[in-house]
Amino acid sequence: MQILKAIGLLMEYPDDELWECRDEALALIQHDAPMLADFTRELLYAPLLDKQAEWCEVFDRGRATSLLLFEHVHAESRDRGQAMVDLLSQYETVGLQLNCRE
Repeated sequence: MQILKAIGLLMEYPDDELWECRDEALALIQHDAPMLADFTRELLYAPLLDKQAEWCEVFDRGRATSLLLFEHVHAESRDRGQAMVDLLSQYETVGLQLNCRE
């Protein structure tokens, strides 16, 4: 399960916390998912600001690769807000709660 968390962290916006523990992250990846070692090394040993800029360019600057679920379906329409409320309601119906970051 720890490897899934590590992979999840590699997909998030690059931050100081990840860069501070990059040696541990790389060691975990090399041990549990060696096929990701080159990618992880390239990512974590590049300058943090460069990787933050790349992340923003890919995920924040266009609909095609947006990580926002309803950006693809509703774009900028008013339907997007209601769709998010409806999804949250469905989660709560089955006993799930989102944390403040989600």
